[in-house]
Amino acid sequence: MENHAIKVKRSRYFFKLLMLVTVGLFVNQYYQTKIFDLGEFASTVAILSLLRGLMLSAFIFTSPIQSWFASNIGLNSDSNKYFLLAIVLGVVGFL
Repeated sequence: MENHAIKVKRSRYFFKLLMLVTVGLFVNQYYQTKIFDLGEFASTVAILSLLRGLMLSAFIFTSPIQSWFASNIGLNSDSNKYFLLAIVLGVVGFL
């Protein structure tokens, strides 16, 4: 379990770095073109949120599919929040 906590902590830093790079790229694009594409930004953040939600529930990648539906195994509550954010931002990016 301690190994899982270390991996989650590393992925948290990794996705924060990716978000910082994403914001930097969009700020650079805004200064060059004076246009901010909210749909593109929302879609990018939605993909990163989806990946972060998957990383918080890393047992999905290591366990067989049959064990996903066991009563004692479920998604992390933080994963559900990231998945909800990804869905909302995906809809905003689509529109």
